[in-house]
Amino acid sequence: MTTTVASFPELTRTDATVALVTTWRVGDRNRQLAATEAVAGAWRTRHWPSTDLLSYSVFGSTRGDTLLHYSQWTTRDSAAAREQLRERWSAVD
Repeated sequence: MTTTVASFPELTRTDATVALVTTWRVGDRNRQLAATEAVAGAWRTRHWPSTDLLSYSVFGSTRGDTLLHYSQWTTRDSAAAREQLRERWSAVD
């Protein structure tokens, strides 16, 4: 499996007013790699969900059992931002 790495998020960007961080427990390294590929595939095959979304990154743990999702938004409505991500994540399930 291969995963495309574009770049790390810019943590100090001044246009980001909300950062959302979530983790997924995936169990083991094989499932971590499969989940990473599924997330990448869900993002590759769909349009960017909102003009408020500035960046979206996924990082795998060194133990191989967790994914960390980090997104930056211009909106102050974190509930709306989270809902947009949930719609994308449902494609991974």
